[in-house]
Amino acid sequence: TDAASTTADAAANIQTQIIPHPGCIWKVSTLPNHDIVTACHDGVIRIFTRDPTRVAGATILQSFLEKVVESNASKSSGPSNEEIEKLPKWEMNYTLSGKGEGSVQVFNK
Repeated sequence: TDAASTTADAAANIQTQIIPHPGCIWKVSTLPNHDIVTACHDGVIRIFTRDPTRVAGATILQSFLEKVVESNASKSSGPSNEEIEKLPKWEMNYTLSGKGEGSVQVFNK
């Protein structure tokens, strides 16, 4: 999934850790001290470390986990009733043009 960063041991050809995120990850980098930096679609840059002297506090960690859970729940539940109501009505499907070739439109039926 593109909402998680995965670390691996290339020599052993094994996945070592998956770090879930609340959105799509745009960029991942490793710092000289082996910390991992991620830039996420939610506009937040995060640094992950194994060094216990640099770990975030419990409140920050809990907030991060809640955002991940909330994001995953919204992805698996589909659009909300409010989002569906905002869609154009099915009867309008012949009157609305796409914005470009291959565009997909969704209607409320």
